[in-house]
Amino acid sequence: MNNLKKVEYNPKQVCTSAYKVLLFLKLLIFSPMSFEEINEFFQKDEILNTSVTKENLNIFRKTLKFFGCKINKPVLFNKFKYSLEECPFLVTLDKEEIDLINKFRQNPYEKNDWKTILFFNSFINKLCLVINKKSHIEKLKNCNALSNIDSNMVLELNECCKKRNFIVFRYKSGIKINNIEMATSFLKYERDKLYIWGFSPIYNDFIALRADKILSYKVYEEHSPKILHGSVIRYINFNKDYVPDENESFIEETPEGLIIDYKASNNFFAIQKFLEMGCDCKILSPEYFKRDFVNAVKSIQKRCSDDK
Repeated sequence: MNNLKKVEYNPKQVCTSAYKVLLFLKLLIFSPMSFEEINEFFQKDEILNTSVTKENLNIFRKTLKFFGCKINKPVLFNKFKYSLEECPFLVTLDKEEIDLINKFRQNPYEKNDWKTILFFNSFINKLCLVINKKSHIEKLKNCNALSNIDSNMVLELNECCKKRNFIVFRYKSGIKINNIEMATSFLKYERDKLYIWGFSPIYNDFIALRADKILSYKVYEEHSPKILHGSVIRYINFNKDYVPDENESFIEETPEGLIIDYKASNNFFAIQKFLEMGCDCKILSPEYFKRDFVNAVKSIQKRCSDDK
């Protein structure tokens, strides 16, 4: 389709009356619009390049009503906007189809798969643009998890977690608004909420913040010098069938293996864990632990050499 050339049109070959009605319908399919907004689109349209009157729009409404469209007049309760309530040219779903979509959508909820939940939200929003009845749209949107969270923010925070960015969050806790610093680690969906986990130097502990309570945030350097002894160790497990234990969180799957964050209580137990795993894994961060682990291995090798 990218190779198709734009078709040149002859204004004399365009039925402008029909075109105006279709343009009016097209605008309302995407969202309710005021007279001023509709008129602005008509004036900017490359074919029409003309304004419309309220009388014109009433004629368009009557014409579309003949074909089965129901368009609400602009009144106070709809903020003086024309809105499309029913349209025979759009998708019609019955109750069984809506129930099936919602049932299929439960799967990522049960698996705590926030990425798939966001994908479904995007799919539902696009589907609602072409659904015939508002009642069906409401039934679909009412089942949306994470619909009160900006998906772009979630995706950006996920990238910050991958880079272990240091972030200062403006966070609402009850009636208070606090600034909370965190070396980000991973996102996790549980108990119908999305959380961002990371190490907080203020609490000197690994904490979780609810994404829907984040008002704003500022990203700083990837590896903050304030985090002297971060308690999260990120590594790749080459065994793709590996199941993370209670102190671990799955981040993502790569061609090389599973990326996992391990919450270590102290360096000693962490070093023991990775010694037992041997060649089945590769430690990614933090740098201080990688150095401690290498020194521990060298120390073991020296002892073994001295014993001989």
